[in-house]
Amino acid sequence: MRFLGIDPGLVRTGYAILNDKKIIDSGVITKEGDLIEKIHSITEGLRRIITTFKPDLVGVETTFYGKNPKTLIRSAQLIGAIFYLLKDEDLEIIQLQPTMVKKAITGQGRASKQQIAYMVKKILNINFTLQPDEADALAVALAIKFHYDRWDQRKDY
Repeated sequence: MRFLGIDPGLVRTGYAILNDKKIIDSGVITKEGDLIEKIHSITEGLRRIITTFKPDLVGVETTFYGKNPKTLIRSAQLIGAIFYLLKDEDLEIIQLQPTMVKKAITGQGRASKQQIAYMVKKILNINFTLQPDEADALAVALAIKFHYDRWDQRKDY
């Protein structure tokens, strides 16, 4: 089973493909330009990743409160475009709040980015530096993998 984790951002969108506890691919998609150019570039980058790696389940970290209203609206536009792409590719989607991802990875919903990166590296036995958005995407992929593993075990009863 392949899991795709997405940490959406207009400046940097992190992505990660996992198979069990092994990283297949991960990185960050970036694009300069106006809002429409960024959204197009990010969704096309994700489309290439989906076509190449064919994930079975996708987790997307969703927008949270407390952001600048303009940033919140732009982030929602990006997430909407990502959801459209994922449905167009007929993929199963799990939406995750940041606190859900943090709790799944560290055991606490208010963990720092450093704590998340530390636990991701420990769980996946990584000994190289991760970009922050890449670490977040790996955390999302791990969170949906953990969710799937629990659900898969329950259906045997």
